Amino acid sequence: MNEFLRYAAKDDIDLLFEWANDKETRQNSFTANQISYQEHQKWFSKMLSDPSCMQFIYMAGDLPVGQIRLSVEGDTAEISYSVNPSFRKKGYGKKMLSALQRKIKADHPGIRKLTAKVKPTNETSKKIFTTAGFSQTYESYEIILDKTEDLYEINGTASFETANDNAQEGSYQLEPKNTNRNP
Repeated sequence: MNEFLRYAAKDDIDLLFEWANDKETRQNSFTANQISYQEHQKWFSKMLSDPSCMQFIYMAGDLPVGQIRLSVEGDTAEISYSVNPSFRKKGYGKKMLSALQRKIKADHPGIRKLTAKVKPTNETSKKIFTTAGFSQTYESYEIILDKTEDLYEINGTASFETANDNAQEGSYQLEPKNTNRNP
């Protein structure tokens, strides 16, 4: 069976919408919320017209098996991909990455490095990337601050309530707010 990458077309909007809202895809995405069709339409139209974005569909004969997208900045492209739920656990993730590497080398020689971000809990993608020759270069950590509550104290006296507060100049030490304290 002939397997290949093709560029996405306008007719792929519903296919990509279906795959994007798959339960497992949402769990492994950095934004876990379901995507409305209206949001998807706006994103899809913008993505197709963005010269720094390349969206591919991986085909096995006439069957769409997965999607892989590149966001290009300079000589680096960041990968985002997913496999059609009906074709998971059959080796297509690695095949897609290999086909992508060949396509980039042949058609886009200005791209010298491929990168990807993978959630720590997504063991399948980690394995796919490492078996396709990628190496882990670093881990990233973040915290999401709730802007509706006082979360931190500065030197025990001042507190932030929103991201728009202006702090005075000086050296500050942030400490978790003691919420058990009486005012």
